[in-house]
Amino acid sequence: MVVCQVLWATSLQPIGNMDGNGEVEPPDQPRKIAYWMSERKCGEFNMEELQDILRGHGLELVKVDLDQPLDKQGPFAVFLHKLAPFLLASEAGNAQAKEKVKTIEAYLKRHPETVMLDPFPNVERLHDRRIMYSAVENNHVFVPSFVELNATDVEKNLEIVTHAGITFPMVMKPMSAPEHQMWLVFGPQGLKDIQLPCVAMTFVNHNALLYKVFVIGHHYEIVERPSIRNLQPSDTAPTIEFNSHSISKPDSDHPLTVKEEDDEKAIKKEDLDIGLFDRIVHHLREDLGLMLFGVDVVIEKGTGKHAIIDINVFPGYSGVADVMYHLSECILTCDAEAGSELSDVVDSGIEMGYSSDEKQKLPLTTS
Repeated sequence: MVVCQVLWATSLQPIGNMDGNGEVEPPDQPRKIAYWMSERKCGEFNMEELQDILRGHGLELVKVDLDQPLDKQGPFAVFLHKLAPFLLASEAGNAQAKEKVKTIEAYLKRHPETVMLDPFPNVERLHDRRIMYSAVENNHVFVPSFVELNATDVEKNLEIVTHAGITFPMVMKPMSAPEHQMWLVFGPQGLKDIQLPCVAMTFVNHNALLYKVFVIGHHYEIVERPSIRNLQPSDTAPTIEFNSHSISKPDSDHPLTVKEEDDEKAIKKEDLDIGLFDRIVHHLREDLGLMLFGVDVVIEKGTGKHAIIDINVFPGYSGVADVMYHLSECILTCDAEAGSELSDVVDSGIEMGYSSDEKQKLPLTTS
C-alpha cells in the first residue's frame, strides 16, 4: 500500500454565532457532527470508532433522521453524507427524493455555518460521466477518448465514434456514473448490443492492473486492484457485458482479469511515480471541490502514460488502513480551519474564501 500526504485548501464557514462585536461566541454544548448514510454504507465503516474519536475532541456524532425536522436535531458543525442515491433519484424526478434534498438545502441556507462533506453541487457534477471526464484532463494525466451515444442507428453511432477518434476495442459506460454495468465492444458489429444512452470510451490496455486512489481530506492512499487484461480489436468477437465492481474486487477471479501469455508485466506500486500521483490528487481536489473521493488510474501499456478512467464520490475505502482515523482528521480540520478563517476575516475585513492565489472552484465544463 502506498500512503501519501498532500496539502489542500478549502473554503469553510465559521462554527458558532457572532456577537455584536463580531466575535465568535463559543457553543454552549459539544458541536454536533451530522452524518447520513444508508444502512449498507454504515456497515462498511466502524461508526462507533469514529464516534469515540470525535468525542475525545469534544464533538458529538449524530445520525440524522431525514423524516424529522433537521433544526430540532442540530445545529450541526459538519454534515458528513453519502446522499448520492437521493440526489440521483431527485435528478430523475422522484418526488420523495426531491423533497428530502430540498429539506436539506433549506436547512443549509438557514445555517450557512454548516460545512458539507461534500457540497451537493460538487457531488452532482460527477453523476454525469461526460462532465466528469471533461473536468479531469490536464497535463498530468489523460482521459481516454470518449463520446456520448444516443442514436439507435448503428451506422450513425459508428460515424460518431469514428469522428471522435475512439478506436476498438471500446468500453460502453452508462451515463450515470454510479452505475457499474458496462460492455466491451470489439468491432462495429458490437454497437448493436449496447444500451443507450451511454458513453463510449477507447479501452486502454493496462496490463490488467488498476490503481485505486482513495482520497480522505489531506490524506490519500493507492491500492492495487485486478483489472481487465489487454484486449485487441476483432470483427468476430462477441460483446461482453460485465460489472466493473466485480472486476476490481480485491479477490476477483473474473475471466476478464486472466492475463494472456504475451502481456507485459505491470508496474508495481512501489515503482510508481508518487510525485505524479501527488499532482493528480492536488489537481482533482481543487477542480472537483471534494474531500472524499476515489480515482481509478491505469498506466497505458507501451507508453507508460497515466489515464483516469473513473471517479467515485465517497467510496468504500476497502484496503485503506485506519479509515476512521483519517476521516476524523478530515472532520477536525474542517472544524479547526473554520474558526481560523473567521478570525482572519474579522481582523482583515475581507470576504471569507480562498487566499488570493487559490481558486474557489475551477469551472467544470463539457467543452
